[in-house]
Amino acid sequence: MKFQTEQRKVCFKEREIPYTFVSANMEDGVFDPTKLMFYPLIDFDKGVVIAGNIPLSATAALVHFYHFCAWIGIHDPEFGVVVVSSYTIYLKVGDLLPIAI
Repeated sequence: MKFQTEQRKVCFKEREIPYTFVSANMEDGVFDPTKLMFYPLIDFDKGVVIAGNIPLSATAALVHFYHFCAWIGIHDPEFGVVVVSSYTIYLKVGDLLPIAI
């Protein structure tokens, strides 16, 4: 799997919230589960948004790895970015964030 990270901010309920955008994609379109143990390190004090063309099992592994982050959002093509975990008072599970992918 190939990862790219980028520092970003999102405005939500009149508050600017920093996060790390993690894009994950399969190399050559082939999923290799042995590469699930190598993740980019990020600042856990911020949120993280996970996006990319990867299997659900890989997304679940990333959510588990980043569970110490302030919050986690998953890009869903139908809804946008959905918050799936939060340790902050500014976001709750189920919030939809206006983030362009």
